[in-house]
Amino acid sequence: MAFFAAIHAQAVTYYVATTGDNTNSGLSWAEAVSTISNGISKATATNDTVLVSNGTYVLSATLPISNAITVKSVNGPGVTIVDGSNAVKCFYFWGSPAIVVEGFTITRGSSDYGGGVRMVSGMLRNCIVSSNVASGAGGGIYCDGDTVRNCLVFSNRTAGAYGGGICTWNHGTVLSCTVVGNAAPAGNGGGIYGLQNTIVSNSIAYGNTALLGPNLLGGIDSCGYSCVQPARAG
Repeated sequence: MAFFAAIHAQAVTYYVATTGDNTNSGLSWAEAVSTISNGISKATATNDTVLVSNGTYVLSATLPISNAITVKSVNGPGVTIVDGSNAVKCFYFWGSPAIVVEGFTITRGSSDYGGGVRMVSGMLRNCIVSSNVASGAGGGIYCDGDTVRNCLVFSNRTAGAYGGGICTWNHGTVLSCTVVGNAAPAGNGGGIYGLQNTIVSNSIAYGNTALLGPNLLGGIDSCGYSCVQPARAG
């Protein structure tokens, strides 16, 4: 027990604020760094947290996360914005199911798979994902495993075949989300496209558009307690 307690005690919180400085240590608000990427680069230990203050964080490169850390805002997506400048994907995370990204508006991302977010493992939680674009699949989110939870996904678009709002490709779960006003004009699943054991639960998908399946299409294994048009058994 002492061994595990020692590991837990090593977890550190790093602080990010628009008024910070990337030469700082990041170990307090007084020593906050100014970019989320710098905070993530410091968070190398399991269970480390990157805590992000209010503001708009404009990206010049995608934010990559590959270890079991949490990246979250202090005051939620209404006041904490990650902006991909219509040039880069905002977040890409893989490597651990314990990764958590929470409490951001993720907007103006652009990429091939997952304009706003691409996730191979981990959880995206309590986020607003809007106005992102993918050339391939998943205008807002490309979920190749694990969970999108309690997110509002709207006004995203794919020019490719799958998922204007969300494309789940491998055992993805969409839980307690609202998916509205997304588009896949040349493809399938304007709101959500799912393949290979996708689960949609306690979610709403409406007002999306696509060539086929405006709101929901694909290999959705379960669609329980959800409001989707046309209605889907689950």
